[in-house]
Amino acid sequence: MLKSSGHTFPRSESLKSKKISDRVFLEGVRVKSWPLVIRYLDVPLPEAVPCQVMVTVGKRSFKRAVDRNRIKRLMRESWRFQKEPFLLLLKKDEIQRAIVLSFVGQEMPTFETMSQNMAHLIQKMTAKLNSQSNNPTD
Repeated sequence: MLKSSGHTFPRSESLKSKKISDRVFLEGVRVKSWPLVIRYLDVPLPEAVPCQVMVTVGKRSFKRAVDRNRIKRLMRESWRFQKEPFLLLLKKDEIQRAIVLSFVGQEMPTFETMSQNMAHLIQKMTAKLNSQSNNPTD
């Protein structure tokens, strides 16, 4: 049997609920690191996971589906490699979070730039989460 390395993106971590994703867009907190924007909301999820993630790329910026799919693949890979410490923090605080990752740039990104921006966004979300756990009166 193969042992999981922790760098996976299982189906249970994929946000598929239209109701939850609509709530994230309406009520969620927005964090930016150009050309990525994350919207997130702490809500009860249908799966027993710390967070579920949805990845989006606008059709207006990238007409060809092949380009949008490539960007989404880069975003998922960046998330997959950098999510582990953030998920551990969510588990420790017993929080379930719905996240929508959006690419808003106009040019095709490289994996390096995508990884840097994803790390910056995860760092911002972690800092906000730490400040909330330090100030429980919010």
